[in-house]
Amino acid sequence: MKKIIFIIGVFISLNSCISKKAYSKLNMKIDTLERKNNQSDIEIIKLYKRQHELVNDIALLNNKLRESKSEVNSYSKLHKEFKISREKDLKTINSLNKIKTQYSNLNESYGTLNYRYNSLLKQKNRVDTVLINNKSKKFEEGLLTFYCPEEMTEEVVSNVYAIIGNSELKNKLNTRILKIINKNLDKDEDSIFSKNLKNEIIELKDKMKIELIHDSTDFHTPKLVKGKVIQKINSKNGTDWFWQVKPKKGTAKRKLTLTFKVTMIDDFGKEYIKDPVLFRVNIRVQQSYIERLQLVIWDQPLWPITFILIPVITFFAGIWKEKRTNKVKAS
Repeated sequence: MKKIIFIIGVFISLNSCISKKAYSKLNMKIDTLERKNNQSDIEIIKLYKRQHELVNDIALLNNKLRESKSEVNSYSKLHKEFKISREKDLKTINSLNKIKTQYSNLNESYGTLNYRYNSLLKQKNRVDTVLINNKSKKFEEGLLTFYCPEEMTEEVVSNVYAIIGNSELKNKLNTRILKIINKNLDKDEDSIFSKNLKNEIIELKDKMKIELIHDSTDFHTPKLVKGKVIQKINSKNGTDWFWQVKPKKGTAKRKLTLTFKVTMIDDFGKEYIKDPVLFRVNIRVQQSYIERLQLVIWDQPLWPITFILIPVITFFAGIWKEKRTNKVKAS
């Protein structure tokens, strides 16, 4: 029995020893597994951290991608603008080249014009000197004799005359122009005498110009019948002008004006720079014969009827009397 108990005790001791070893091994395994689990947890945490970092990196990359896309778009716009700007620059360069060429041409033209300006300025100074000398120069004394009727009739031609010569030839000039005037008078017109002429002292040159200045609302354009506007002056007999003037309808009972404008002409056919000599004539205008007759008929209708009927009655009375006389003779 004791042996059995001893054997059981030994067996139990052995068994307990074996169990302790197994337990110890098991604990070691558990520890190993726990350590591995701990390490796995750490790695998992690391992986979570890495995943979070990767998410952040991806977000940053997306932001950078968007920024890069915006930059690419901006660059694309800049590139287009650059191309447009380059094209504009090319056009600008071409324009600048054209402007340079034009500037060069204008510069040459300016040089030419400047040279011409200086030349013309010198000529002007010389001309001014000549003109000043001419203005202060004393000319020969001349005489303008003219005739212009102081009374005219609407739509009826009137003759106007002028003669220029040396002032010493006054009587000769008056006689000559009176002869011309009276030669052109109608038979029913009265003769013109020296008292009807006007004489004015003027400065005399070899060539003289006379213009008949008028208001176009009052007169038809005067017709120069004899002579030219500019004529060479005959030193012995003088030189004459002859116009025909016609007042317009509707100018009756108004005061009209005709002006003789006398200018000296130099050897080059240019007018002397002097104030032109002006001589004005005031003119009274009457109504035409037809209009006066119309007024008379309108105001006194019996007078023209009587004036017309008397000759008619006399004419037919004469015919009747002649026929009666012939019948008496026949019987």
